[in-house]
Amino acid sequence: MESEAAIKTGFLYKRGAFNTAYKRRHFRLKGKDLLYYADDNSRKPRGVIHLARATLNVAHQVDYGGFELSSGGRVYVLKAEESKVADEWIEVLSMIVQSIIGPNPQGSNATLSSAQTSLVSFNPVAREGTHEVRDVRNGGEEGKMKTTQQQQHHHHHQHQQP
Repeated sequence: MESEAAIKTGFLYKRGAFNTAYKRRHFRLKGKDLLYYADDNSRKPRGVIHLARATLNVAHQVDYGGFELSSGGRVYVLKAEESKVADEWIEVLSMIVQSIIGPNPQGSNATLSSAQTSLVSFNPVAREGTHEVRDVRNGGEEGKMKTTQQQQHHHHHQHQQP
């Protein structure tokens, strides 16, 4: 019996640090650690990626359906058999890692990725909050505009008086 149930498990291909060939590994996400094993029956992990201080880089996802995790001075290059699987991992990991580097159409190094943006819409509380702020702001501007018009109108009346 394992002490802690995994949040997510699945196979990903990991590029070796020295031998750069991709090897299929069984990944298990437990708490803030991503452990990888030789296969899904293994009990002893081949390695652990600590996510609390990791950076998730999804900038190259389009190129090879994968992503990179940088942690403890090492970059782990991971890819999935299909991009849908990679997306699922990215979605879960983006909630745990410290920072995210994401794809940006302008080609600049924006640290805000689509994963983080979708996280905002993920959270209904945050979304309602921003809506409220926006509504108040719009109402405020409209209110200001109305008062200005009234003042001008009022001003105009004074001119007409003899």
